[in-house]
Amino acid sequence: MVNKLKVACLQVSAREYEDRYENKENILRMIDKAADSHPQLMVLPECVYPAYYISPLIVKKFFRISEIDFRTNCRKLNKELNCINAI
Repeated sequence: MVNKLKVACLQVSAREYEDRYENKENILRMIDKAADSHPQLMVLPECVYPAYYISPLIVKKFFRISEIDFRTNCRKLNKELNCINAI
């Protein structure tokens, strides 16, 4: 028996920190679009969302709230789509 894993690879453009809200919405749209093919795993580029590469000293308080919001949205989509997102 062969086990198969259906993977969707999402290519998202890098954006400036100032465009983080648009970037978040773009990522969530792409996840929704990829869900049409019913993958078991969705893979996004490392550091696709600014929270992962900006110095915490610059935007520590605001950024933490933004990062938590982004991860909450992704977790919600994971449950709705019965899929895992690897970011």
